[in-house]
Amino acid sequence: MSVLEYLKREFRSNIPEIITIDGRLASGKTTLANEICQIFGYILISIDDFLDKRIGKYFDAINFEKLTEFIVSTPRPLIIEGICIAKVVETLGITPDYRIFLSESVQEYQSHSDELENEVENYLEVYVPAKNANLIIRNLGMTNQHDVDIAYLKSRTLFSALLALGGILSILVGAILLNAGLHGDDSAIFKILGAEISAKGIGGVILATSAVWAYLAYRSRPVYRHKKETKKTVGSDGSVEEWETESSTRLAVNRSDNDS
Repeated sequence: MSVLEYLKREFRSNIPEIITIDGRLASGKTTLANEICQIFGYILISIDDFLDKRIGKYFDAINFEKLTEFIVSTPRPLIIEGICIAKVVETLGITPDYRIFLSESVQEYQSHSDELENEVENYLEVYVPAKNANLIIRNLGMTNQHDVDIAYLKSRTLFSALLALGGILSILVGAILLNAGLHGDDSAIFKILGAEISAKGIGGVILATSAVWAYLAYRSRPVYRHKKETKKTVGSDGSVEEWETESSTRLAVNRSDNDS
């Protein structure tokens, strides 16, 4: 059962007004929060939107005045997500109705300062947010995109290699038959469905098919290319943050096939 299916069952009779999503760096908090918002109609509040980017720390960089104003003016239900959430809601004087904690980093993340990483580890030791969580998630129920890409590359490579091997075999068999037809005698004649075909003719046909094998092997080859897209978010304080995302290998392969 995926996380979203579990939550559908959990919230079937009563949808919590305030959900907090806490967890380690790059554990998938924002991804999960967005998916819950889409399914249940929550409004998302990301603590990252209320940070002073010039400060290396996390908690000390939060603009609590603006965050409080935004929470008060935001209709329910809502999700508050970010790191150090237990400490944040304690400071805000908010008691969440449902707490979710993601215990493992599931993807690579941009390098953070040692100070920030130490702050997160410190927070986890002091607050132990998993202890009070209604739901602890170790696996989001989604396959890591990196694993998908690797598996897809392997399958495409294997299929392409098999086609290439078929082409090589057709060349060898065709060459043998063609040679037998060119240098043989009357015995180098085959009867197929009542028709007599020379070994030379069969060899030529088989050799010709090797081009088809080669074309199919080329078409099924794995293709990896980076496609970067720039995304932009505007914080409540008017600050603009941009970041780049890359399309997955599988999407790149499919797109390449369609374009060609």
